[in-house]
Amino acid sequence: MNLVNVGFVATNHGLDGKLKVLTDERLINEIFKVDNKIYINDKEYIINSFQTSGKYIIISLKDYLNIDLITPLIKQNIYIDVDEIKLDNNYLLGELINSRVIDDNTPIGEITDIRKGLKYDYVVVKGSNEFLIPLIDEYVIKFNREEKVLLTKGAKDLIF
Repeated sequence: MNLVNVGFVATNHGLDGKLKVLTDERLINEIFKVDNKIYINDKEYIINSFQTSGKYIIISLKDYLNIDLITPLIKQNIYIDVDEIKLDNNYLLGELINSRVIDDNTPIGEITDIRKGLKYDYVVVKGSNEFLIPLIDEYVIKFNREEKVLLTKGAKDLIF
């Protein structure tokens, strides 16, 4: 399995087993799709319903439609197996952590963190210096999931 952290169960939503989830991921419709599998505390669950509500995603899990059943899941991280969902050429932010960055065929460092910005997200890259690269088409060419490499162009011009 290729598990990636995609969110956090903040609390319950009502008494019928719904969970309020916080996530920084931008591909929520692919991640939290009905019938997708998620993993909490190394246990597999199937998503029964999905909706957004402000900053939260509200999900319910098949066979867990009661507050007593979901209470142990509160304050726990949510993972998915990226090999089980269709991402096409997209990537999850969580997949980028600990990936190498190769800019114009030159290795420039490793991604240590993701930062949220007002317009777009940034990766924190630690090489000879620490710097940010915006996750936009101007700089990002592609993410190679198998090799855990983010290919970029012109990003070394951001290093100072």
